[in-house]
Amino acid sequence: MDKLDRFFKNVYRSLFDLKFYQKILTAPFSFSLKYLAFLFFVISLLNVLLFIPNLISLRAKTPDFTKKIKSAAMNFYPDSLTFNIKNGVFSTNVKQPYAIPLPKEFASGAKTEKNFIVIDTEAGPDDIKKYQTDILVTKYMVAYRNDNGYKMQFFDDFKQDISVDKDIYLKTVRSLSPYLDQGQKIVTGLIILFILTAPLLAAFFSLAAKMFYLLFVSLVPSLIGRIFNKNINYKKAYQLGMHTTTVTVLISFIAGLFNRLNIAFGQNQIINFVSDFFLSVREANTWIFLILTTFIIFKINDKPATAKIKRKNSR
Repeated sequence: MDKLDRFFKNVYRSLFDLKFYQKILTAPFSFSLKYLAFLFFVISLLNVLLFIPNLISLRAKTPDFTKKIKSAAMNFYPDSLTFNIKNGVFSTNVKQPYAIPLPKEFASGAKTEKNFIVIDTEAGPDDIKKYQTDILVTKYMVAYRNDNGYKMQFFDDFKQDISVDKDIYLKTVRSLSPYLDQGQKIVTGLIILFILTAPLLAAFFSLAAKMFYLLFVSLVPSLIGRIFNKNINYKKAYQLGMHTTTVTVLISFIAGLFNRLNIAFGQNQIINFVSDFFLSVREANTWIFLILTTFIIFKINDKPATAKIKRKNSR
């Protein structure tokens, strides 16, 4: 608790205490690094905790979603369809072109075209647009849509021949059914794993991004200080920036928090106003950092005090 108490005191001092910045001039770089790393960890942990209600809602919906998948899978394959892939060539027993629609369980609101799968062994990959389908099966390949247009998979890449009819399909679906029945347990495990790992991973990547960002933006207040004969080198300007950036980090966190509230309570005018305000302020984070860091450099004594921050405060 003492370490946590010191951390929050250092957050307060980074926001409001000029004397604290005087001591930063003699503090080891590791002090500021630990401070900034823990700041990002606390914020990441809070973001994860705020996201837990969404995860609980997701877990609660898992049984219904699993039931929907099983129902769709059992009814998806047409009774009369049989197909073979032999020596890289696709063949089927149905009259072509043959269309398979998206299962009705997922058709409502889905981002799909008229058909889900179309089989036409005389077609080419460009015919995927003509048939208004997500997947087009031709004689030698299957073409499917993705974010960049569509991709192709050639059947001669398959290592063995394939033969499928309704009975084989249903047997495969039933063999997978026990895994679907464990859907809620799997989701629960993934949620626990997310809660345990997400704060650390988010803090690590946020810290790395911020440290890289500071490499460049710290140049400006450092150069301005040099022009006006402030005896603070780039390394110390960078270290000071690791504390002045506290305000921009907190602004971003608060903006995100109120944005969530704005989504949840969109009709509340007060929340809308506060959300828009902090989102607007966040757009000026770089300017806030530059002005604040430059101001600190001009206000503190460039001949650092001999008293250093105690090592225990850096932890």
